[in-house]
Amino acid sequence: MRGLVTIILTFAAMCLSVSISFDTLTFFTLDISSGENDVFPICYLKVSFANDFGISLEDYMILAHETFNIGSLELMKPRYYYIWYKGNKFDLDLGRFKAKHYNTRVYESLRVGGIRTDIFGIDASYKMGMFKIGGIYDIKRE
Repeated sequence: MRGLVTIILTFAAMCLSVSISFDTLTFFTLDISSGENDVFPICYLKVSFANDFGISLEDYMILAHETFNIGSLELMKPRYYYIWYKGNKFDLDLGRFKAKHYNTRVYESLRVGGIRTDIFGIDASYKMGMFKIGGIYDIKRE
């Protein structure tokens, strides 16, 4: 019994020592020709163990979800889940996430060059002055 109480108290202390943020972003779309509209919410859960290290979960809430079971409890699997580290010179993402790297940006948010893709793998980069060198490896291509 003491062991169970110790585990519960340790878990509670860990939960209180991390920073947790839950954010939503909602896109409202309107079809100009038919007048139909739609609301598309995206949820972000971010657990930070330090200023530069944490875990993130992201999901498009209205789309169909895969599920997994823990005992008799059925839970939805988030679309993106990854561990991240953002240092002064070194950045690392590991898991299933949307990799985004842009070489340049010009007026009106038009992006020229770069990468934007969904991967299950690793994204690492190193910044040297004004240059940033990195690589992306996708473990399983879909």
